[in-house]
Amino acid sequence: YPVKKKKHLIVPVFVSHEGCPYRCSFCNQSHITGTNNKADRVMIRETLRTYLEGFDCNSLPEVRELAFFGGSFTGIPSGRQDYLLSSVQPWIVSGQIQSIRVSTHALFIDENRLAKLNHYSVKTVELGIQSTDNKVLSLAGRECSFDVVQSAVGKIREGGFRLGLQLMPGLPGDSEKKFQ
Repeated sequence: YPVKKKKHLIVPVFVSHEGCPYRCSFCNQSHITGTNNKADRVMIRETLRTYLEGFDCNSLPEVRELAFFGGSFTGIPSGRQDYLLSSVQPWIVSGQIQSIRVSTHALFIDENRLAKLNHYSVKTVELGIQSTDNKVLSLAGRECSFDVVQSAVGKIREGGFRLGLQLMPGLPGDSEKKFQ
């Protein structure tokens, strides 16, 4: 059987809990990732090499992006964001990576932050919204009402970004009926 060519490759780089001042009941990034190490240029380079070396030039996925997961990227101090995003630019310029994806919190979305992301070839913004029910969010320790999420969604769409929404069914106070 012929091997089916993968169409999309997401190379994950974890910025464990960076940029997020909250400790929601469901989140312990250091435990989840097994590390307290901060992402740096060397780690980003080695991660990209590891993922891309597995493909020959005929089997490279059509879409290749690096994703900063595990923190609230747009809540990270601006200089650190610049450092991380600029670390990926040589890979974008060479065409080995086409874009960047970030995961963040709705409280840290505004026009200035989105302009920075756009400048650095970020194409996708994922919001960890967890739930659309304010009571569930409160019980989970999530410092963000659904109104804030809706506003952030509008800004991301207006900015021309692809949008991802991360949901967590089954949080305290949640039910199948509420989640529908």
